[in-house]
Amino acid sequence: MNAFRKSLFIIFILLSAFSSQAQIDVQRVMTIGRNALYFNDFVVSIGYFNQVIGSRPWMAEPYFYRAVAKVNLDDYNGAESDATQCINRNAFIPKAYLVRGVARQNRKQFAEAVKDYRKGLRLTPNDEGMRYNLAMCELMQEHFDQAQQELERMLIYEPGSKDAYLLLSAVAIRQKDTLRAERYLDTIVKQDSFYGPAYAVRSQIAYEQGDFGRSLKLIDRAIELIQNDASLYVNRGIIRYQVNDLRGSMSDYSHVLELQPDNKVALFNRALLRSYIGDKNNAIRDLDNLLRLDPKNKIARFNRGLLLADVGRQKEAITDYDEVLKSYPKFINGWLARSQSRRTLGNAVGADRDYWHAMDLREAERKHGYKKDKQQNKEPKETRKEDDEEIDKFNLLVKAEPETEAKAQYSSKVRGRVQDRNVEVEPRPLFMPTYYHLFSEDEVNQSSTYSAIAEAVNKEGILPYRLILSNREMPLDQSMMDRHQKDLQEVSGDQLNAADYLRRGLNYLLLQNHEQAIADFTTSLDKKSGQPMVLFARAVSVSKKQEAENNRTSAVISGTMSRQDQLITGEQKNSLGVNEKELMVREERFKKPLTDLYNPINDLTTAIQAAPEFVYAFYNRAYLYARSGDKDKALADYTEAIRLRPQMSDAYFNRGLLYLSMGKTAEGIKDLSKAGELGIYQAYNLLKRMNK
Repeated sequence: MNAFRKSLFIIFILLSAFSSQAQIDVQRVMTIGRNALYFNDFVVSIGYFNQVIGSRPWMAEPYFYRAVAKVNLDDYNGAESDATQCINRNAFIPKAYLVRGVARQNRKQFAEAVKDYRKGLRLTPNDEGMRYNLAMCELMQEHFDQAQQELERMLIYEPGSKDAYLLLSAVAIRQKDTLRAERYLDTIVKQDSFYGPAYAVRSQIAYEQGDFGRSLKLIDRAIELIQNDASLYVNRGIIRYQVNDLRGSMSDYSHVLELQPDNKVALFNRALLRSYIGDKNNAIRDLDNLLRLDPKNKIARFNRGLLLADVGRQKEAITDYDEVLKSYPKFINGWLARSQSRRTLGNAVGADRDYWHAMDLREAERKHGYKKDKQQNKEPKETRKEDDEEIDKFNLLVKAEPETEAKAQYSSKVRGRVQDRNVEVEPRPLFMPTYYHLFSEDEVNQSSTYSAIAEAVNKEGILPYRLILSNREMPLDQSMMDRHQKDLQEVSGDQLNAADYLRRGLNYLLLQNHEQAIADFTTSLDKKSGQPMVLFARAVSVSKKQEAENNRTSAVISGTMSRQDQLITGEQKNSLGVNEKELMVREERFKKPLTDLYNPINDLTTAIQAAPEFVYAFYNRAYLYARSGDKDKALADYTEAIRLRPQMSDAYFNRGLLYLSMGKTAEGIKDLSKAGELGIYQAYNLLKRMNK
């Protein structure tokens, strides 16, 4: 009996140990998933949250974070489902209502989104983003008084919020009160005369008042302050059209299509303008591209039919007319156009039948008292909204939607799509070892990713892909994830050498598993000390881990998932079954030994000693010195990086910001000018601000 009890006791101990280990593993996977989410690796983060959900389906947090990732991937159905699963498990997470509201709002389910935002605000009334989205939903439903009230409440919690005043101006515009709208915009400009969206809305007001000269000046100013916002160029094209600057208008639409080759409004408008000046073949080409994107666009199809007929392609034109008339059997211009094409082809019977059918339709309209509301010489020239499918407006240019109808976004701050394009005064990020480089259309002549140290590693043939150094991190898609998971399986076992651990560590780094990456880089250095690339990689891993954890610590206080949001009492446990105070202590204990043991600045210093020409090590060390407040050392390292690589735009940009922070304006402006010359356009925006 004693032996039996002893066996049960041993089994109990083993099960307890296993359960404890599983708990730790879940927490670790959640941490890695949140890190991936922080660095915008949404597909990677979903993979980690899937693991937690598979083993702990009763937990609320992984559903919440997976919903956030899906919103960022525009999977609104999936995000709504995950947010609902989170709420079913824990109804006291305010941000879950926010993310579900965002998903519903983007699906135009405004009433349901309003319910979610109101539930969330009952739990956290000072959530700026939630209240802003609530006001936007009320505006979309034309509940103007409710939208006004919510924005006024928002100003109580966030006095001077430019976002609130901008949306208040939109409410006033929808109520036809342009004087009130201008007052709100004046308030914004007094706070910040470089806030581009205010000028964009003012331009919209001037346009509606028919003051096209003032509207053009204001939108020029908005474009100067907001880089590469396609909707601004679309609407400037409309304004230029109103003042008969057709070539200037076409130039704007061509620029939009450089930014967004699939922009339907720009394709349609440029096609119409090209047809006006007789460039019919290029107009047809634009409409071909548009119809590939949107085959059901009958207005585009009818216009293409007219152009095809003009260039003698009557049979193709008739095919387009047939499609249009199936959807719009009472469209008189359609019957007349097909009649003309049939007559040109010698089909007199078919032409006459179409013509007399058109006359019958016109007579029926006359008897019913129908009057066309279009006037050929009306001022201003008419336009239509993109979603206006009235076929009689086939020859009207499309005006972009107002900025107030931007998609709702999940964020701890209110950041609409225009605001996201404002330049933020932030240094260029760390360079990291990777196989990928994200090229941006916003920047030209970007710094080379070449590194002699990386090429030396490549020549050894130890890695499956070519290693580069880049500070434009590319989020992984599913195929990339699968590739790295497969490589991890290939580099496994007990007989691994230093190169194998480097290879495996790089996989973990790209999969945002910083803790395991650090462990592998450390083992590689234990087996072969002094490797500059491995030291560099470990410094990056530690820095990224610190950044993600510091972000999570600040989020605990006031951001994505505040502890107050989750708790009813101070002693309540979360869905992991861990006391919140214990969790905070454990996170601090988890963080400190890592940074003490592997100081990234020390690793970079050792790498520089081993490879004195390692320019990226100087750059990264400068970045870390600046972040820690040691500006003199940061300045020295940026200067050395520039000496080693005189065309390193990122180093000029960061050194320029550093000079400005030290009060050395002339030096800062000089560096920012050089950074702009080398391809970092944000530098010019900053210079404009300073010059003003």
